[in-house]
Amino acid sequence: MPPAQKTMNYKSRFASLFPPIRRYYWKRYGIVLISVWLLWLCIQSAIRYSSHFYRWDWMLISGTITFMIGILLARSIPSELVRMLTRLANRGALLINTEQLETLTAKVELRAQRWEHRCGLLGATAMVIAFLASTGFSRIELMIVEAIAAYFGGGYLGRMASYGMLRQLLHQERLLLQAQPGHLDGASGFKPLGDFYFWQAMVAALPAMYLAIWWLIIPILPRYLWWRDSYLGLLVIAIAFELLAFTVPLWLFHLEMQQQKVQFLKEADQISRSLFEIENQLVTVETTQEREQLKEQITQFSKRYWEIEKMPTWPVDFKILRHFGLNNLALCLPLISKLAGNSEVWQNLETLIKSLK
Repeated sequence: MPPAQKTMNYKSRFASLFPPIRRYYWKRYGIVLISVWLLWLCIQSAIRYSSHFYRWDWMLISGTITFMIGILLARSIPSELVRMLTRLANRGALLINTEQLETLTAKVELRAQRWEHRCGLLGATAMVIAFLASTGFSRIELMIVEAIAAYFGGGYLGRMASYGMLRQLLHQERLLLQAQPGHLDGASGFKPLGDFYFWQAMVAALPAMYLAIWWLIIPILPRYLWWRDSYLGLLVIAIAFELLAFTVPLWLFHLEMQQQKVQFLKEADQISRSLFEIENQLVTVETTQEREQLKEQITQFSKRYWEIEKMPTWPVDFKILRHFGLNNLALCLPLISKLAGNSEVWQNLETLIKSLK
């Protein structure tokens, strides 16, 4: 069965489960619904607490704003994936023709839909468990609303995690990546790949940032104290999705680029041997024309040699990768502090990370 037909069949099965919400109303009116919900929260807080802003439910309000921003950013990721694959094909970094590209994008979408639904259910389940552990059944209406939101938010995270498995799908389809030493993009031709996953990482980091920040703030806001352990558990899930959306795919493509560099280094070794021979010939030539020809060969061979030697093995700039890794380490500090059971762990690790930047 053609991939496009498989995709349509899966879409039909999925639509039979959630016809109006997932397929139509959410995509068209999701942001409107979130905006109305946020406005209602602010009006309700203003009526109940008037100008006492410190008594507003800032955890819920800030969570809604974070969710809205994340949804707005995540909606562009599928089109960015197609754009990235097209750019890789156009520059010869991905050896694929038009028909194969269409087949590949259909299979990527098919798998993304599966991950989206399953991870959406995981997100909703995790939210229900967090609510029951924190407040029991005292806020059942809010629990239902947030579980629905977690389904859609988890779905987007699942889609990004699915895109993180692109390297395996390329291998299954026997599609080859071709590194290009000396490419102008500074990433052996794979800069669109790195840009795409870095964008995914920025979006996937939003839930983890929200949870980590609130985990630190909760001790000074006692009315939220019962949420602290639940937020720590949700933080573990959020960090896991971020690793699947950014760290895992970058590492897999890094291994691919590293293997290709090993092959290119064989060429570099041959070039160095040829350069040695040409330089010896340069001493013995008599005519100016021959000397100029040999010098031109030396220049060309030297350029190619250093292009291979300096060929990067990451699709993103290593400084950006290092900075992002340190920032994500900061998100893990609440977990490290909790496991260590020592209040000084946070301060010591935070100081260490700041000194590394």
